[in-house]
Amino acid sequence: MILTKNLADVQALAKRQPPGFLDFVTSRGTVENGQIILDDAAQDDIREKFPFFGQAGVFSLALVKASTPFNPKGYTEFLLSRGKIKDDFVILNNGTLAEFNRMFPLEARAHLIRLPFIDEHFKGKPKGMKEFVLAQGAIANDYFILSAEAYQKVRRVFSKTVSITYSITNLKASAHERPEGFLDQVLALAKIDGDVATLAPDKWRQLMKKFPPETRVLKYTLEELQKEAHQRPPGFADYVLSVGKKSGGTVIVEGTAVRDCNRKFPKPIKYLIAHLKEFEVRRPPGYVDYVLAHGKIEGDFVTVDGILQKKLQELFLSNFRTPPPEPTLQQMAANFTAAMADWTKAGFRTVERAVYEKRHTTCQACFYWDAPARGGLGKCRICGCTKFKLWLATTKCPDTPPHW
Repeated sequence: MILTKNLADVQALAKRQPPGFLDFVTSRGTVENGQIILDDAAQDDIREKFPFFGQAGVFSLALVKASTPFNPKGYTEFLLSRGKIKDDFVILNNGTLAEFNRMFPLEARAHLIRLPFIDEHFKGKPKGMKEFVLAQGAIANDYFILSAEAYQKVRRVFSKTVSITYSITNLKASAHERPEGFLDQVLALAKIDGDVATLAPDKWRQLMKKFPPETRVLKYTLEELQKEAHQRPPGFADYVLSVGKKSGGTVIVEGTAVRDCNRKFPKPIKYLIAHLKEFEVRRPPGYVDYVLAHGKIEGDFVTVDGILQKKLQELFLSNFRTPPPEPTLQQMAANFTAAMADWTKAGFRTVERAVYEKRHTTCQACFYWDAPARGGLGKCRICGCTKFKLWLATTKCPDTPPHW
């Protein structure tokens, strides 16, 4: 698949990559009219030369060390002892990254803001918030660093005073998803500054009271539906037609079906690139680079369609989940009894070794699998069972949806 990018975007991207990145990319591609064109072979060469580009599990070594006082105990030690250090980066493989995310979930880590975006970050925020936040953290390596505890303190102090902002352009573009009168009500309640509509907390509550989430709608003509389907994951049009109400040449999806539709088939999202970079540290390492490399860039914005969102979820976000509560002894006993009853009823059937090995490989890569538990037998954090369960022909993965 041919990849075409604006040369200016690649040059901006190179500032966050190791030395030689830009020269290597331009040498592998064709530069025409301010754009660079990369074929499959060129893209493979770049990934081989810069394997950490667009990959989860890559941390700046300098930033890791600078943020040590603000991160949980053992955070830096884990990265330096378990990661591979290359070109001033610490790289974790997928298995180690999953373990790292279990030990140090995002909500427990330090929050960082790049210094050039400090003023932009606090634009439109409550009076005194910037000064309060800056007094809670410290500056290091071109970042302002705030511990998780300090971040929660800021949220407690300002939770009732933070305004909600909308892009008027995005609101107009998504008017078909809102009830009639929603946009007019936002504009009537909000303070308008260019393309930004800002709602004070009391105005936001007033808006939500009049237009609760269940009043959202999706309304398409058949022509609009086919056009939208090109920006959504496969199956979107068929799903809309199956759950929507048909009225003449229009299909209407209402209520909770809108939420389900957008979860299954994410709609395109337009990010202001400056904001995306500002909140870079809130995302897994490599996430922003991947968005900028594969999204559609138009001026100061980058659009991420539903297909790319699914890919981002798969590559970067699948491990960023909070582990479920450990099952109690009573729950594990109930799970075991039910599994044994099903197995007995089926005549004690077991699976072939190839099936067992495939299940075991899947479990080992799973976020919920605790490999060292039970004396090395491993343990599923959802059901509490060991790898012996994988032999039973009557069992299935307890996750939703099941992985085997």
